Amino acid sequence: NEAQWQVASDAMANLDGVVPYSVLPGNHDIGVDGDARDRESELDAWFPPSRFGPALVSTFPEGSMANSFHRVTTSVGADVCILALEFAPRQQTVDWADSMLAAAGDCETLMTTHAYLHDDGERYQVGRGQDRAAETGSCASSRFPRMA
Repeated sequence: NEAQWQVASDAMANLDGVVPYSVLPGNHDIGVDGDARDRESELDAWFPPSRFGPALVSTFPEGSMANSFHRVTTSVGADVCILALEFAPRQQTVDWADSMLAAAGDCETLMTTHAYLHDDGERYQVGRGQDRAAETGSCASSRFPRMA
């Protein structure tokens, strides 16, 4: 709800322009009242791409912080990349993420997400084992070829 988004925004504002960070939507951040029945979210209203400065390289879909790729130069001059992915990443998200990893070259990359794999190694999908709307397209067998 709006009060929770306000608290999150206010808390993260302490980092704005000081420490690079990323955000991503979890299952309670999407859908009407956080029910994860669709991917609608208030995330971009509270955390627009303009808030993230020069470390933000790309977003997917374009202009949305649902998925983001950041490149940060550390105090010792080394680059670190951060790949933040939505709850239960869709196939097109995985494809975009893989293209970001390819473009990053040898940049050490941290991947963050709310849910990616089940304990049995299957890709997490909206709707698996829960009362949620089915994910469009098949993505259970996909993986990141560039991730070890």
